[in-house]
Amino acid sequence: MNIVYGKNSVLGLLNNEPEKINKIAILKTVKSDKIEEIINICKTIKVRYEFLDKQRMDSYGRDLNHQGVIAVIEEYKYADVSEIEDNDKSLIIVLDQITDPHNLGAIIRSAAGCGVQYIIIPERNSCGVNETVLKVASGNASKVKIIKVTNINNTVTFLKSKGYWIVGTDMENGSEFTSYKPNSKTALVMGSEGEGIRRLVKDNCDDFVYIPLQNNVESLNVSVAAGIIMFNLSEKINKN
Repeated sequence: MNIVYGKNSVLGLLNNEPEKINKIAILKTVKSDKIEEIINICKTIKVRYEFLDKQRMDSYGRDLNHQGVIAVIEEYKYADVSEIEDNDKSLIIVLDQITDPHNLGAIIRSAAGCGVQYIIIPERNSCGVNETVLKVASGNASKVKIIKVTNINNTVTFLKSKGYWIVGTDMENGSEFTSYKPNSKTALVMGSEGEGIRRLVKDNCDDFVYIPLQNNVESLNVSVAAGIIMFNLSEKINKN
């Protein structure tokens, strides 16, 4: 069982993927305009909902900041790498060892916002799509296909065979992201904040970009950096 919790996240799910909802649980004592909106949408599109007391709501997770509403959904289904289409213009995001679900959720949300179709993550040493990821993504996880692979480096090689130019991020090497001219088919590789991109994956990149920082700031949160770079690349790819 997976859940999505929080008013905005549940609203996003109702508006984008209502078919994935098994039921919605609402805290009996909570009242707000958004809760009323959720109830009205459920009535309109015939999604099952029920009112629960605090004890039963807490049974889904005592520490969840559910804001009085939880959607119980089917298990998340990952896409397969074979589903990647041979588009003339495309930006794919490859995440190497991103372990924080808040970062993954934020990256998914940004990727959906700039039209990215695929995000690739490794099976090991990486966060998968869980309740926190879905909440942070705010109902946008359905707009991006997330692919889980056993070996990122082999997948990068596969992307190259499909005509993708592999662009990694490196604070010490490469081009400033604002001046970089991407290939029409580009895969952007983002590594973890602590270690960055692993060496073997880095060796397989074709180019590198970086974000120039001021005031002696050493680095940005990976989800912030990913958002900045992917929107810039996406705009350039779509203009070409």
